[in-house]
Amino acid sequence: MQALKRRAREEPNDAPQRIIRQAVAAVDDPEVLAKLPERQSVRRVVNIHQNIGRPRNPRLLQDIDLNAPYTTTMRGTRFLLHDSGREDPDRVIVFCSEESLKVLCQSEVIYADGTFKTVPNQFGQCYRVKFKGIDTT
Repeated sequence: MQALKRRAREEPNDAPQRIIRQAVAAVDDPEVLAKLPERQSVRRVVNIHQNIGRPRNPRLLQDIDLNAPYTTTMRGTRFLLHDSGREDPDRVIVFCSEESLKVLCQSEVIYADGTFKTVPNQFGQCYRVKFKGIDTT
């Protein structure tokens, strides 16, 4: 379990199931495997240890501080396209990769949808834009 916790802290963006799978695969002793807690309990432990290095959730929209790694993709490319700023009472934050923006601009079909019900308390609305990608094969 200690190796699992350490790996969760070292890889906070790795999928918990992947961390668990690799940790279980490394155990050779069937008695140890039999004594492991249930999968949901192990997943909870992984989540707790992945969250140790993450900032607390802000209570207000103005409290959101957008810095790396939250402004780039996992490949290191820019993901924060626009932020109207913490002082803006109607703050707008737009996330999109340059690659996705290029495909969006070339798309013939674009879908847009806004929701008010399933957004964190700090936000008034989450507006998503989806598009039908262009086949490049």
